Amino acid sequence: AYDELSDTQQNLVVNADALKAAELALRQYKTASNVTSLITAIGEVSESNYKEKAKPIKDAREAYDNYHEKYEDDSLITNLQTLIDAETAYAGFVAAAKEDIAALEGLIDAIGEVTAANSKEALPKIEAAEQARDALAETYGEEVLSEVSNLQKLEDARKAYDELNPDVKLGDVNKDT
Repeated sequence: AYDELSDTQQNLVVNADALKAAELALRQYKTASNVTSLITAIGEVSESNYKEKAKPIKDAREAYDNYHEKYEDDSLITNLQTLIDAETAYAGFVAAAKEDIAALEGLIDAIGEVTAANSKEALPKIEAAEQARDALAETYGEEVLSEVSNLQKLEDARKAYDELNPDVKLGDVNKDT
């Protein structure tokens, strides 16, 4: 409001410095309120939702960094620890998912090529990899499977086994039906 006054009108304002300080404080409060709202909007970060939380965490961090650079006083950001905790949880889930994906890829690679000569020995490896795949999807969501570089190899191994052993039904642990 003060900045919209003419120079003559501004000269008539007795407490211009107090007015400018109040305007600055109001801008800081509004900015802090926006930052705290972005942090609150992150919500809980879990194994099943960490990917969808990446953007809200990034947006909240950018907003906080911009706020901190401009105002330095963090006392109005009452939930900064929530942001830090969300970032830590996100990083942990990303690291855990990468480890689990690497483990699944190792199980798949261990299957090798399924042939008539080795199909019986390949079955436990196929089943172990399928169980690991299912657990990975259940833990992190189906979309994580797109990050498994050799998933097609598992599907091909299962298909080859099933073609070589048409009389064995899925789940027939005794292989007698």
